[in-house]
Amino acid sequence: MADEAVIGLECHIQLRTRSKMFCACAAGYGAPPNSLVCPVCLGLPGALPVANRAAVEAGLRLGLALGCAVPERSVFARKNYFYPDMPKGYQITQYEAPLCTGGALPLAPGPRPVAILRLHLEEDTGKSLHPARRGDRAVSRLDFNRAGVPLAELVTEPVFREPAECAAFLTALRRLVRWLGVSDGDMEKGQLRCDANVSLRDPGTGRPGVRTELKNLNSIHGVERGIAAEIARQRVLRAAGDEVAPATLLYDVEHDRLAVMRVKESAHDYRYFPEPDLPPLRVDAAWRERVRAGLPELPWARAERLAAEHGLSAHEAEVLCGQRELADYFEACAAVAGGGPACTWVTREVL
Repeated sequence: MADEAVIGLECHIQLRTRSKMFCACAAGYGAPPNSLVCPVCLGLPGALPVANRAAVEAGLRLGLALGCAVPERSVFARKNYFYPDMPKGYQITQYEAPLCTGGALPLAPGPRPVAILRLHLEEDTGKSLHPARRGDRAVSRLDFNRAGVPLAELVTEPVFREPAECAAFLTALRRLVRWLGVSDGDMEKGQLRCDANVSLRDPGTGRPGVRTELKNLNSIHGVERGIAAEIARQRVLRAAGDEVAPATLLYDVEHDRLAVMRVKESAHDYRYFPEPDLPPLRVDAAWRERVRAGLPELPWARAERLAAEHGLSAHEAEVLCGQRELADYFEACAAVAGGGPACTWVTREVL
């Protein structure tokens, strides 16, 4: 009997805001390198951050749509590590007191909703471009335009057993963030990125083995193939009697190849502590309920309603609710021509 895979996902969602998480710089894409920067997002001495209310509301919309609990008080923290494209030498994130906890994302078709551990706010890093060329030398270049762009990090419970389940989850998550208008979710632009934690559970003892992490998977196809490759790698090691080392890996989707990036860190390696330049974030009941009241009908609920009202199959309703605009268009057509003809028109000719 093969060892069972135990997989959890960490999804980084770039929030659709006009400005960055802690400063007034534009959160744009495709601008000339290092043109959307200021003393705050570059971490210059004396510059103080201020939380972006629109980013907080976007995080709340996503958390409430997932059925998360929203505590009245959450806290920003410093995550300390060095990487060339992180100008401050630390990242402002949330750790012990996140914005949202719990919740679940329904999958259709699927045996169960995917349980969510937490959803928190943080800032993005910059971007490393390498190798570039300077004469006959290979060099790396840094673009800090993305540094400070607001992210929501969504962490699932380790409930996945197959790579295909992870792909289905990411497809559903991308639909939801677009449906809510909180993110464009374009993975090719880095607006939705995924890290995967993978281990194998011993069928005899039931205990998970050593966990590895695949970083910065930037396509749903890449997530599925990368996780499958890592499961296969760990099974080969265990079959040979070798130990799986706790490591962070990169996956090259073009060559179907894994490479060890570094030894995997633990939480204490980051020396988290409360961000001294930001007060605790307080979301009172009135703010929370105002955001909840502004949520649209959610895609899974709308699919159920359309199936019941128009006699559609579950598959047809899911296709129509693949995009919020498509569902709106279908209902406008159905009001004129009836549900059956409108469904045929939209799912065949239109799509």
